[in-house]
Amino acid sequence: MRWIVASGSVGLMIMVYIAAFHHRELVGTQNWMTTLGITGFALLSGALVAISPYHIKWIDRVLTMRWLRAVESIATGSTCITYSYFLSIRALGNHVGLWDRLNFPERVVGLISEMIAVFLIAKISYDLFESRFLLLKRYFNPNEGPSLSRSRCST
Repeated sequence: MRWIVASGSVGLMIMVYIAAFHHRELVGTQNWMTTLGITGFALLSGALVAISPYHIKWIDRVLTMRWLRAVESIATGSTCITYSYFLSIRALGNHVGLWDRLNFPERVVGLISEMIAVFLIAKISYDLFESRFLLLKRYFNPNEGPSLSRSRCST
């Protein structure tokens, strides 16, 4: 438990430092978020995963919120879509010099808009494609072995 708390604390301190002294990095990642910020985020995430089996009430309450569980269902799709979406939007913005002209509040609005767009695209993708594949799970029983292993030749 001490290592979990230490890891989470160091990760939190890193993220608070970046938010306090380099707040522009939270929306326009450059030097701090692409180096030390990744470490801080990884330490925080790892601590959260490591502490989850201890069933601490306030953490369980947060992790089982209804809206968070609903968002969780589209997480895989949003991961794939986010990468391609952000690459294309960022490339277009860099090509026309859009991101250089935006001030901090405009970048925050842009980032929130991008997140909403990715969420909506991932939700549509989940409803149209992934949910249909998930319906096929009823045809597979993970406790059964291959059908050939159940048949034995008697000699």
